Amino acid sequence: MLSETRLATSMRTRDLTDLSALGKVIQMQPGDIIYRQSDPARALYVILKGDVQFSLGNDNAPSNWIGQGDVFGEIGFLLGGRRRQTARAGAVGCTLWKLPRKLIFRERSANGLTLLTLLMISLEPIIKIRKAKLSLKRANQPEIFCDHHHHAIQRVAAFLRRQDPWETAIAIWHFVRNMPYRFGSWNLTASETLQLGFGMCTTKANLQTALLRACHLQAGFTELIVPSKFVASLLPTGYRNRISGSIKHYFSVVFLDGKWYPCDASFTRESLVLMSDQNPEVISCIDDVFTARLPFNPVGEKNGLDPFDFPPLLDIDHIFRKIPFFDDDHFESMNILLDRLQNPVLGIPGWVRQARKQIKNNPEHAFRVAYTGMISDTYKLAKILRKRLRRGEVADSKTKIQVTKQS
Repeated sequence: MLSETRLATSMRTRDLTDLSALGKVIQMQPGDIIYRQSDPARALYVILKGDVQFSLGNDNAPSNWIGQGDVFGEIGFLLGGRRRQTARAGAVGCTLWKLPRKLIFRERSANGLTLLTLLMISLEPIIKIRKAKLSLKRANQPEIFCDHHHHAIQRVAAFLRRQDPWETAIAIWHFVRNMPYRFGSWNLTASETLQLGFGMCTTKANLQTALLRACHLQAGFTELIVPSKFVASLLPTGYRNRISGSIKHYFSVVFLDGKWYPCDASFTRESLVLMSDQNPEVISCIDDVFTARLPFNPVGEKNGLDPFDFPPLLDIDHIFRKIPFFDDDHFESMNILLDRLQNPVLGIPGWVRQARKQIKNNPEHAFRVAYTGMISDTYKLAKILRKRLRRGEVADSKTKIQVTKQS
């Protein structure tokens, strides 16, 4: 039941099955109120089917929505307090899993405490990624997106620089390629992508190009229009029907030996393995790597294109400056399958390791460690959200998402 939700990225199927028994499944008809603004926060919710719309007060006009597999109500579930907006079922209704907050204070069985500890560990990356992304929010767009002069880009470039230009380009390719591929916003600078430690094709290409330029290599971008089936296969099934036709795929190119060479570092090996489940033609390139004096353009080649058949572009700022129709704070449910296969994107805090260590021998202590760790992390997120709300920068914690036709 919970196996295709964000909780599944760090919990085993068996544990998810046991956890589901602690809550209950509720069916909501189109427009049904789940909770109202200012209601006490009494539960955590996971969307099993359909979508949920949010609005301020009793306004029926939705300000944002989230879809299948996503989690909502997590801040109130962990910290208590009152809801900041009204949540209602979307146009086709929804099926929700609801976990009451009172379990945090009443559960005493060893098995129940163990499951709640695992739940806290699963909520941790949700809170952490939201906090990391909010920390990058800015009032105005930057003048330069490919900020290769940024001190962090310069430091990493110095570490990756080799004696030979080709060896330098290859070292940068490996560095960027091994960063997790994840869906999200594209209007980030190269240094911001470096700070996050993950990205999609556009943002990873921007970082790769910035690192190449910081190593005094001539580098740029290119654009290919390809079938969306490759990227759609990385999405949970509930989102695949939201992307169709073709997409624009961006990646980095480098000028060496008098020629522009494609050096696409978009997809990790794990993401290619996932992609190959629906696209068997990808299997042959899973272990391919960028090498000297050879083009690396697997997406183009798998679509029957000449690997050198692309327009080199010095910048794609017009893409980075496009305002998305979503806020990527809640784009995360699209990354469920990717996060199962790729390494943790923001590291594991000490309290998670401590809770895991204690979970078998002392489940009560493990739960205390996990819950207090989550309270600390969630409070920091709530503080950021309150400040932004006072400044009028966000309507609430749940914001609009829409699948973009960019990889």
